[in-house]
Amino acid sequence: MHKYESLSRIHFYPLGNFLNPALALLGQGLRKLPSGQRLNFANHPYLCKGLKLY
Repeated sequence: MHKYESLSRIHFYPLGNFLNPALALLGQGLRKLPSGQRLNFANHPYLCKGLKLY
């Protein structure tokens, strides 16, 4: 294992721990919607809140 590989694993591991449950919950929410609404994020302002920086 290279020195840089171990550094990147340490750096990204907590991020992966945070994203996996969030993506799983998001996927469950999208599965419950009718297929026509799956890609329409305008219906879900709570999903867009994190994307709008200003």
